[in-house]
Amino acid sequence: MAETLKRNDPPSRPTDGDLQAKIVNKDPNRWYILANPNDDWCGVAEMLNLGFEIERPRKDGPKIAGGRASAEGDRIELRGNVLMSCPLEVYKQRYEEGQRRADLIDEAIGRPGGIDGLRGTTGRLAENNTTKEVVNLS
Repeated sequence: MAETLKRNDPPSRPTDGDLQAKIVNKDPNRWYILANPNDDWCGVAEMLNLGFEIERPRKDGPKIAGGRASAEGDRIELRGNVLMSCPLEVYKQRYEEGQRRADLIDEAIGRPGGIDGLRGTTGRLAENNTTKEVVNLS
């Protein structure tokens, strides 16, 4: 009988924008991210539009552990990404709203006539108010 091989997957790594380093001196009332300055869709410019602020070195402010020191007034960077933050309450509200919309989409996908034409039985958009909200997310 042949021996069964066991999978040996490498440990998962954070994706772009996820915090890949330890931040010290964090304000517990703020949410921190790393944003790509070259990404128009979800980088620094978009995060500024969403109310995030660029973190800059200051005596009592956040720092990246083991990171290169920045001059006061410069932005804090890690591997070319910019450290940004927003109030924790704002982040939680946005997260909950995003989850609510995702739940609506998830619920509507498999419904006959749902928003996913490949899974819905008629291939048409569903015609109830819940799904109309989902379809018109803009």
